[in-house]
Amino acid sequence: MNVFRKRLRRAKLAVRKAAGLADATDAYDVIDARAVVIQGLRELRPNERAAVVLTSLRGFSSEEAADMLGMKAATVRALASRGRARMRKVVES
Repeated sequence: MNVFRKRLRRAKLAVRKAAGLADATDAYDVIDARAVVIQGLRELRPNERAAVVLTSLRGFSSEEAADMLGMKAATVRALASRGRARMRKVVES
């Protein structure tokens, strides 16, 4: 159980670091974080991946991302939400 909790904590920290929410001081932690994010993004459908990358990682608003992707802002928000949920499941496993 402790191994699972440690892995979960490290994965959550890796996602936060990759998204720029925490300071990344250790080069190995940065590499681990990048690997976790890439693994999570690979599990997403292309439209979910685009929504997550544009809104969560690149910092665009849902309206700006919607213009780039040619869809409604509500659709981008829904796709990003589903994508983040799916990434959490990948990170937790």
